[in-house]
Amino acid sequence: MYSRRRLLSLLRHARLAPAVRLAAAPPSRSFSLPRAVAGAASTSGSSDGHFSCKGSTYAAILIGQAAVVLGLSSNSVLAQDDLVAPAATSEQADVNVTGLRRIEDGSVISNEHTIKWRMCTDKAREFFMEGKLDEAEKLFKAALQEAKEGFGLRDPHAASALNNLAEFYRLRKEYEKAEPLYLEAIEILEQSFGPDDIRVGAAFRNLGQYYYIQRRFDQAQTCFEVGITR
Repeated sequence: MYSRRRLLSLLRHARLAPAVRLAAAPPSRSFSLPRAVAGAASTSGSSDGHFSCKGSTYAAILIGQAAVVLGLSSNSVLAQDDLVAPAATSEQADVNVTGLRRIEDGSVISNEHTIKWRMCTDKAREFFMEGKLDEAEKLFKAALQEAKEGFGLRDPHAASALNNLAEFYRLRKEYEKAEPLYLEAIEILEQSFGPDDIRVGAAFRNLGQYYYIQRRFDQAQTCFEVGITR
């Protein structure tokens, strides 16, 4: 079985190969989260038999992710720091697989960058839920900058900020912007925690959902298979 570093390399090269994709819709200025998620989920199916088999294989995973996005979980919000929190048990992992959760890692706010990072992340989440997308994007980017300056370019806090920004772009269907952010987050988490850590698995599941929505089913399958083993 491929190591995760090898898998990440394969996924990077796969971006250069022809792939069946849906055209990315232009960002909507009047963004509605439930409709956007429902629309994204609907694009994952197809009347074309080529997609139906693999599509059904991962429908349950996608629906589970969508439930969190739609707010069906009491803890569901757009701003996660599970990627920097201590690794959870397998039972906790079932709840913490998404990139859409509030910062609850319990870490001590120790410096100015940490405070700004948290404030930017939580405020970005609020703007996103209110449909103020331009403001949300600016603050997700600001959170990433604060994470890099306060903790370092290859710190898990930076990975968390990268993942949040990637999820933001995925939900806006700005797919080309999202993919490199997911990949960079995975690299940082692997370097920080090792390839078998549960947080790496969670990041791969996020990436798998990203590929699934675009009907890049082979890549989605690879990511889901890696993610569910952690």
